[in-house]
Amino acid sequence: MLVLVGLDGGLRPWLARRWPSRVARIVRWMDFGVILVSSLVLPLTLGWTYNAFWWQLGYVLLFGETWMRLTEHSSH
Repeated sequence: MLVLVGLDGGLRPWLARRWPSRVARIVRWMDFGVILVSSLVLPLTLGWTYNAFWWQLGYVLLFGETWMRLTEHSSH
């Protein structure tokens, strides 16, 4: 998880130089990917039980959807 967050933070300046017009959209999806991967942490530690599935789904819907809606206007 820390590696993904580090890569996400390290790639932002490079993306801003490479594609300045599309950086907001790319970073938005990268952050969503970090949210999606982080949602796997608890289910993997609990062994994919029924409750862990609902935890993962709720996490992605709550944080992922919120992030996508909050950043929607900045990626256009």
